[in-house]
Amino acid sequence: MISVVDSSPASAINETTQEEPSTQIVEVNKEDTPSRMIVRTGDIVTYCFRPDTEQKKTIQIVKGQTQPSMGIININAPLAQAFLGAMVGDEVDVLLPTGQKLAVIKNIAQALIE
Repeated sequence: MISVVDSSPASAINETTQEEPSTQIVEVNKEDTPSRMIVRTGDIVTYCFRPDTEQKKTIQIVKGQTQPSMGIININAPLAQAFLGAMVGDEVDVLLPTGQKLAVIKNIAQALIE
């Protein structure tokens, strides 16, 4: 993964030299990132229900309208409420219209924009 880091002061142009601020590319290793990210609004979450842990599903939790056919659910939906604050590997109880289920968080992709 590559991140861009602005190494200049807060101003957009250096007033002394009138040059553009310098930018450097910093490579971020997996070891440098938090291994236990929590589910937040905007995140894309891959999960499965027990006992069928091979059948994975992916959803994005949003503040806007639920669009189940696109895998988008509102933060107030029972599934989203159960997942918020959970981490990869967590097992969470979800109360769905079809009954109580146990879901396992398989992956969390942190959102860039909510």
